[in-house]
Amino acid sequence: MLDALHPVLSASVRRSLEEMPDAEVLFIGPKEEIGGVKGMLGEQNLQSLRQCAPDSYDMLVEARSEEVLAGAWEARQNRFYPLGGHEFSLSNDFIINLASISKVLRNGGKFWFLTSASSEDEVLPFSFLALPHLDWKVEVVPDAANGVSAVCCTLNKHASADTLRRTPAVVAQECLEEMSRKRYFDAIRPYLKNSTGEQLRVLDFGCGDGSLMSWAFDPQVLAEDGQRDITLVESNPELAQRAAARLGSAEVVVTEDGAPWPFEDGQFDVVILAFVLHHMPLSGRELLLAESVRVGREVLVLEDLPDAAATLDARRLAWHVTQEHFRPFGQDPDDYISGVLSDDGWRHLFDESSLEILEAVPIPRSLRYPVPHVLYRLQAKS
Repeated sequence: MLDALHPVLSASVRRSLEEMPDAEVLFIGPKEEIGGVKGMLGEQNLQSLRQCAPDSYDMLVEARSEEVLAGAWEARQNRFYPLGGHEFSLSNDFIINLASISKVLRNGGKFWFLTSASSEDEVLPFSFLALPHLDWKVEVVPDAANGVSAVCCTLNKHASADTLRRTPAVVAQECLEEMSRKRYFDAIRPYLKNSTGEQLRVLDFGCGDGSLMSWAFDPQVLAEDGQRDITLVESNPELAQRAAARLGSAEVVVTEDGAPWPFEDGQFDVVILAFVLHHMPLSGRELLLAESVRVGREVLVLEDLPDAAATLDARRLAWHVTQEHFRPFGQDPDDYISGVLSDDGWRHLFDESSLEILEAVPIPRSLRYPVPHVLYRLQAKS
């Protein structure tokens, strides 16, 4: 089986086996249609990793790496990662397989795979290294001539069986909070409370399918915070229809891009612009902010801040993810990426728009979307 691997991966695994001569090794792949991976010993196919017993192997090796070796656009430009993940979106397939890897390995065990990433920071969000309850050591063995690297993730010897059992739940929870936008609602929630006890009037402009503000109707949130008077605005009729279906008691207004807002001065206590500004041409941002502060007492702006990533490689990764995320919106990344500003850039825009920054709250990157964010709380300058 080792002879069939890419040379850099084969040589790396052989070195590991010299250090662990009694290791029980499981080669994994290919991916199943539903996203799971199967283990293989020689030519014998075993059951899905999800069905393997915990703590059963010392080493796992992803044997099939055709996506990386093929040199296809997705593999090279989006740096294909093992187990069904790629740079700007982690699929549910990846989540399932990630949890399975963690479960099957013994303490101190190693997971080897091939990738076109070139450093630990590029690999970090797409292995299980970012999880708070696991401690992994990462080794990257580059093959510069072929543009690939072998990566070894070694599980800390002190990881407990209970820790490994919790991995699926932790991974799923982190990814769910990103996909459902819960972690962004948690960030703005403290500013959606009215100290007078009156019902807060909230406008979510560019609401999409309503997933962000749907958390305001969560039973536990309602029990703790009470009702809010929520209005949603969306220019895409299909998304607006989905938002109306999701939030039956909220008013959903469909407007054209650039049109004046159909609301009175001071009609809302809070206006939310969640990842809206960077999808707008630079020329229209001051007008949008002017309308926001006209109809709202305060404005909450959520934005990507890839420059806030901790290292050079992490910033490169964050910028690439940010660039690629424009495509699902039908926007050309080359046209819009320059509109993703630095912290200084956003502050300058707000100053030019006669807005005062009351708070700027950093929001860390997540396993599924490795881009730092920031929440700006704004009001009109007095």
